[in-house]
Amino acid sequence: MTKSVLLIENDEAIAEIVDYILTDAGYQVSQTPPAHYLEAVKSINPDVVLLDYSLSGNITGDMICARLKANNETTHIPVIIVSAVVGLDDIARACNANDILVKPFDITDLEQVVNKWFDKSRLAS
Repeated sequence: MTKSVLLIENDEAIAEIVDYILTDAGYQVSQTPPAHYLEAVKSINPDVVLLDYSLSGNITGDMICARLKANNETTHIPVIIVSAVVGLDDIARACNANDILVKPFDITDLEQVVNKWFDKSRLAS
């Protein structure tokens, strides 16, 4: 059974590390630029979306999260907001994110939060 994660991360170095860690843990990781998130979600149908809060351009992770959660086709997909910003709990709650991962994080934290939501998404389907 393939475990898929869609990663939307602004920092290339962090994206590389997260991709490596999750791939090593047995996940199929796909990355997409923020502007193409909806097409990526629809084509990949990920088990979990790992979403950076601070993105380039005029869109933020909470905006993407709110749109995914408001869409009947994507509302069921767990979204984890990742950031070092203060007030991440409140941001996540406001956009209906399922969880948060505070930067900087360690490998164990990353794997635990993704595993938790992968297990829940499989139980729901």
